[in-house]
Amino acid sequence: MQRAVVSLLALAFLFGVSTTRARCGPLLLRIKGETRTQSTKKILVTVAPDPNHSNPLVLVEGDKFEADVYYDPFKSHSRLFGQNCTERPRTITVALVENGKEVDKKELLFSRDFMDDGDGGFVPRAKLQLGR
Repeated sequence: MQRAVVSLLALAFLFGVSTTRARCGPLLLRIKGETRTQSTKKILVTVAPDPNHSNPLVLVEGDKFEADVYYDPFKSHSRLFGQNCTERPRTITVALVENGKEVDKKELLFSRDFMDDGDGGFVPRAKLQLGR
């Protein structure tokens, strides 16, 4: 009897430990826009808060740019309810850098400026244009 109880407790402990390691699937932010300049340029995208910070790859082709940013929505874990995957980014900043100097910057609020794209990602509500 004791052996069965110990085995059951060990399984419960192992199950609890293994679920704490499981994480939430990432949110995908699809950022597309245009620039009004033809000089040497670089687009920087930052997301706040982002505990797992990594600079996303921004593809620039002519005057158009595109970036897919993955955001970890993990907020907390509860043994009773499991993962709480409701964390959302607050701000997404997209900056245009020309010849080493920041020329233009747009700060987007996730709750106001992004919408579900119906494909599992989020896109800006309005067209994004950088440059003067």
